Amino acid sequence: MATKSLKARHDVLAMENKQLEILNGGIFESGELPTFKEKISEIGQFPLRPKKLEILQINVGYMCNQVCEHCHVDAGPDRKEIMTRETMEQ
Repeated sequence: MATKSLKARHDVLAMENKQLEILNGGIFESGELPTFKEKISEIGQFPLRPKKLEILQINVGYMCNQVCEHCHVDAGPDRKEIMTRETMEQ
């Protein structure tokens, strides 16, 4: 199990440009897999429209007491970025 964030481990997946390169290329570019847009179009759900608000998540920083492999924001105890009070009050 990882004990540090991707950024702290200097993992290439911590770089936005690398993430975009992977998402915009590879199996999606070659047509091996359909894109998300293609899949939701197949089932008549494009464009996506919200039905009701069930969850409101506000990320105010990257500091977290856990390092979950599935974390979509790469948070962890080694991350110190936190929203300032000034930004919050805007």
